[in-house]
Amino acid sequence: MLACLAVLLLRRPDAFTRPWFYGEEGRAFLAHAYTSGWDTVGCRSGGYHHLYPRAVAALGLSSGVPMSQMPWVNLGAVLLMYITVWGYVFFRLPVHGFWRGSAVLSSVLVPIGNEIWTNMTNVQWPMALLIPIILFGTRPQGRVMRVLDALVLFLASFTGPYSLVFLPAIGLGWWRARQAGEGWPRLEQLLIIVAGAVACIIGLFHAGDVARTGSTAGPVILGLLQALFYQTWFSVLSPSVLCMPVWAQVPLLLLAAGGLYALFRVPHPHQRSVNVLLLCAGALVLATWASYRGAPGFLSPYGAGIRNFYLPVVFVAWAACLVLDNQGRWPKVAMALLLGWWLVQTVVFIGPTCYDPSVRAIDQAALDRGETIEVDIHPNGWTMILVPKEREGTGN
Repeated sequence: MLACLAVLLLRRPDAFTRPWFYGEEGRAFLAHAYTSGWDTVGCRSGGYHHLYPRAVAALGLSSGVPMSQMPWVNLGAVLLMYITVWGYVFFRLPVHGFWRGSAVLSSVLVPIGNEIWTNMTNVQWPMALLIPIILFGTRPQGRVMRVLDALVLFLASFTGPYSLVFLPAIGLGWWRARQAGEGWPRLEQLLIIVAGAVACIIGLFHAGDVARTGSTAGPVILGLLQALFYQTWFSVLSPSVLCMPVWAQVPLLLLAAGGLYALFRVPHPHQRSVNVLLLCAGALVLATWASYRGAPGFLSPYGAGIRNFYLPVVFVAWAACLVLDNQGRWPKVAMALLLGWWLVQTVVFIGPTCYDPSVRAIDQAALDRGETIEVDIHPNGWTMILVPKEREGTGN
């Protein structure tokens, strides 16, 4: 955990020294909570719920935390969730010590170009890692852990669209486990996932489209090819994937497919868990392609990396940890070299993400007078509009 925190500090140092609102955590979650309080916890954005960040926003403001201090509350809530993810991975992935540590480190070392970490807007992606771990990881004993699992799974299922994206893989994993006479996942966990998926389907119907950009759909096959190529090679070739011609992408894709096939044909006792992780990764790639195929910039790991390319690589890395556990010394050497290469890419090719250091402030006196104010937030050009509750619906 200390190593992971050090990586986060390297990637986003200003988040720990002068945190500020980033994206939707300011423009939507905090602004809506300021206007409507707890009524906004169940609201959707982009067709799905954001339960955890909205609940933190409502809880902080209803507890009397000044708006200027809410960035620190957000930082604490984000770190709490990251630590929860790391703890679940370390203690629930059914592998031995080295591979547990490798799985935890892979959750922060994946090299992504736009490393927008340590904020409530993007906390949904690390939270999604909790879903397969809770459902198909080692099952703890005791009522307290069972209740905690249900609570964490509920937060993860209603923060982002992942209960819907993962549902086919989860259903297949549950069916195979049932045929084998295994008792996981538990019934309440399946009900939580199904409830989250149904809520997401309803939200997407209201949103009208799964596309995340306003552009028209580009060439379908070419878009899928590009998504698959970036997904399989960006964490190895780093920025050079951006200049790779299409004619070179096909043989590299075939090479990657052959290598993955050979890796996951190695005999091991965790086949069902590996299958679930790989199916989740594949579902995410297809969801990325369906949502961003009309905007090539968003298909790039250096344009929207944490959105599209983070989770599948982590799931494949976890699957590799399950396969290679107890396979001898050389797989450990290979994994250590891969993690080291990811760290080099993060430090040398990408570097830390820092925002405009100019001092930003909130006019607390104007808020106390009941005025509507606008606050500059990150990224540049974004604004948080704080409308007092009594003025809601007046056009202000």
